[in-house]
Amino acid sequence: MTLTNEEAGALALFALLSGTALLVIALIYYIVRVIAQWRIFKKAGEPGWKSLIPIYAEYVLCKIVWNTNYFIKVVIVALIMGVCNYLLPQDGATSYTTVQYIAAVIDLVAAIYVLVLHFKFSMRYARAYGKGTGFGIGLFFLPHIFQLILGLGASEYVGNQAD
Repeated sequence: MTLTNEEAGALALFALLSGTALLVIALIYYIVRVIAQWRIFKKAGEPGWKSLIPIYAEYVLCKIVWNTNYFIKVVIVALIMGVCNYLLPQDGATSYTTVQYIAAVIDLVAAIYVLVLHFKFSMRYARAYGKGTGFGIGLFFLPHIFQLILGLGASEYVGNQAD
C-alpha cells in the first residue's frame, strides 16, 4: 500500500501531535509529583530540592518513612528480576529449559516479595504522617493522588512509627 503525499503528511502531523501531547502529559505528571514530594519532604524536615532528582528522591523518601534498607532491598530485587527476565525466552517460544523455569519461579517470588514490601512501605508511609490503614491502602493503590493529599493537606510528619 502506497500513501499519497497528503496522507503521509497527515500521518506525520498526527504522530507529531500525539508525541507532543504525551510529552506535555508526562511533564505535567512530573511537575505535580515534584510539588507533592517537595511538600512531603519539607514536612519531614528535608530540603525540598531533593524531590527533583528521581532516584535520590525515592531514597530520601525511604529514609523519611522507614529506613534506607528498604531502598537497598528493592534495588537488589529489581536487579534479580532483570536477570531473570533476561533469561526467559523473548521470541514467543513455548518450551522452556530448566534454567528458564527456575528463572520464572524466582521472578514470580521476587515480584510477590516486592508487592509485600511495597504494601508494608505504604502502611508505614501513612503512619509517618499520622494517617491510618485506609490511607495506607490508598497510598498502595493510588500513590500519586494520596501523595498530593499528604503534601498539600494539613497532615504533619510524626516520624517513623514502629511496627
